[in-house]
Amino acid sequence: MAKYLDPTNDVIFKRVFGEHPKILISFLNALLPLQKGHFIESLEYLPNEQVPDNPLKKLSFVDVHCKDNFGRQFIVEMQNDWYNDFLSRMLFNTSKAYVRQLEKGAHFAELKPVYGLGILGSDYDKETDEFYHHYQIINSHNSNETIEGLEFILVELNKFKPEKMVDRKMAVLWLRFLREVNEKAKEIPPEFLDDIDIQAALTVCEHAGLTDDELRAYENEWLRIASEWSFINEKETNALKKGEAEGEAKGEARGIKKGLKKGREKGREKGRKEGREKGLAEGLAEGREEGREEGLAERQQLEEMLKAAQAEIAEKEAALAKIRAT
Repeated sequence: MAKYLDPTNDVIFKRVFGEHPKILISFLNALLPLQKGHFIESLEYLPNEQVPDNPLKKLSFVDVHCKDNFGRQFIVEMQNDWYNDFLSRMLFNTSKAYVRQLEKGAHFAELKPVYGLGILGSDYDKETDEFYHHYQIINSHNSNETIEGLEFILVELNKFKPEKMVDRKMAVLWLRFLREVNEKAKEIPPEFLDDIDIQAALTVCEHAGLTDDELRAYENEWLRIASEWSFINEKETNALKKGEAEGEAKGEARGIKKGLKKGREKGREKGRKEGREKGLAEGLAEGREEGREEGLAERQQLEEMLKAAQAEIAEKEAALAKIRAT
């Protein structure tokens, strides 16, 4: 069996889809949400370098750029190393293609739709298992109302499940082609050979068909992607460590603050308890002392009253004795 190279590598992807219009037509008709009667019949390649009208503006490149028999334009990107700016880049490139259609004096009604197709080799939306994402400009209150002009399709190869596209045989075959054809492939599924366009794409992917310079470019592309991933992972690791350190510091500060607050509350409670106990003890002591003093004062008063009563009795007895003597 022939040795095949991975078509998701930018070098091979551009060879397969950027140099063979029949293959690209089959690929786009299979993957894009085109309505019956509006499938691509023919196309012409456009420059993948989008030169700005103003030299001070940004120059941009796309993997594949073409226009079909209806005048619609298609921008296709193979993206292995995902980064958050990719969506902005796709919007930028498709919008640039859209606004540059009109020559001076042309009418807006002459504008044709532009489709952006992104094939993703890494996960894009981690919140869902869906692998096919179709974006349009729609009325947020009525999704049936759309503004035609720009449409975006993102396909996540890692999540691709053939059973979710049973009604789209060619889409399944092309996505399987992107997933299964590579240096490790030991055999080619017979259904790939049954389709003339996929068979042609396989021929383009053959290792023997590349020059030495193209093979070096192929290997360098994998090295570039590996370097990008290493850089991204390092940034994520450093950000994680920084976040953990900051979180730990903030947690420690919150813990100290919370501990101080709790300690003060416990201290106040303990202080109140000790104060109550001490106050009770002192109060009892003072009460006993005051009670003893009051008791002594009452005793002294009673003794004085008793002495006065005894003196009065003695005085009365003396007077009575004197009367008896007379």
